Amino acid sequence: MGLIDELANQKNCKVVLIFNDRSLTEDRDRKDFEEYREKVVDAEIEYDPTHSQALACAFLGYQPHLERVKQLTRSLDIKNIRVLRKLRRVIETFAPALQGVDPLIASEFLNHAAVLVWSHYMRTEALPYEFIVSRVRESAWAGYSRKKDEEISADEKRYRALSQQIILSPSVYTDFISGYLAKGYVDIAAVEAATKQLALKVSQQKAHADLTSIWRTYTDSFADNEAEIRTRFLQTLEEHADKINVSEFSAALDMLHELRVDVGHLVENYVALHAEELSAMDPEDTFAARRVSFDPLRKKIAELSAKRSTLTIGEVTKKIAVNQGWDKGDIEYLASLSVSEVRNWMLSEAEDLPGKIRGGLLFFGRLSSASQEDNKTYKEIYDTTISALQGIASTSELNRRRVSTIYDVPADVVKPFG
Repeated sequence: MGLIDELANQKNCKVVLIFNDRSLTEDRDRKDFEEYREKVVDAEIEYDPTHSQALACAFLGYQPHLERVKQLTRSLDIKNIRVLRKLRRVIETFAPALQGVDPLIASEFLNHAAVLVWSHYMRTEALPYEFIVSRVRESAWAGYSRKKDEEISADEKRYRALSQQIILSPSVYTDFISGYLAKGYVDIAAVEAATKQLALKVSQQKAHADLTSIWRTYTDSFADNEAEIRTRFLQTLEEHADKINVSEFSAALDMLHELRVDVGHLVENYVALHAEELSAMDPEDTFAARRVSFDPLRKKIAELSAKRSTLTIGEVTKKIAVNQGWDKGDIEYLASLSVSEVRNWMLSEAEDLPGKIRGGLLFFGRLSSASQEDNKTYKEIYDTTISALQGIASTSELNRRRVSTIYDVPADVVKPFG
């Protein structure tokens, strides 16, 4: 401030000061500033834009999801244009992987992007970044919501209040966003694969919710609403047959049949859409039989099973990935495969390859049994899968990145290409 006084009064200079007086944390510094401020500063302009003004500067010309961004930045009290531009950069970087996604998925990404950017770049005002990342990854809400108030830290209390405004839960996007903030880049192909899996889950949840709503209409009153129930069941089974599991579909068919509706076309359509997984069902399995109460559908499944002469890797891995279930024959078959057989299948398979590998083969690396013999078999399947992926990773730098990022194979396991 003394230098500024000399420049202004002795050298006749025009001096403009741009600073944040809130950064003065020491009492002596603040006292000295206030003392010289009165003597040195002739005119003051306080720059304190509203949330809307700051957002208009940082997101000029940007339209997608703007309303949600406005809500998030207001909830987090982000008015710093530099930070808002960081958020815009994150959103635009991930945009190619989120084209046309369900609004629920878009909101999940935006919620986590805003919170992580806020915490990463506004560390003096926001919750600690490491705390935010750990809470989002661990879904710690249940853990500390049971604690007594005196056991909850100030950060946890603030996070609880924040979670009431912004939906935060374990998300596939947390690691992608935090990795981008740390390294400055992200594998968009990996984000697209994760988004595809998430979109499938969301669509399945919506179909389940639709069916649940119809069943409640049936059970929760004695109203004369047969026509409504019939129409809604028909519409849901026709529009969402690819997303409804076999037991829910069968129960709905039973109801429609009792209401004198011809459901033959629904059965044919469902069997055509789910032929691969239905053919893998064991007709002798009593649990599977209980899942399918509608007799015409059960007979169709038996016909498919009878036609299934040999197992294929695609069928078995899809069955395991979708149903999280298998029989002894499936395990014996996978354990009998060679590395070259698995590698050739990976190179030729086109339909939902990430889901079948991650949920159908690599799944056995996380599986544990009380039986040592079973554990040995699981390890054989996992080791064969890793060896097949290593072979593919060695063919090109692009495949090395795919194996490392899409399939979460540790970097020390995937050797650098070349």
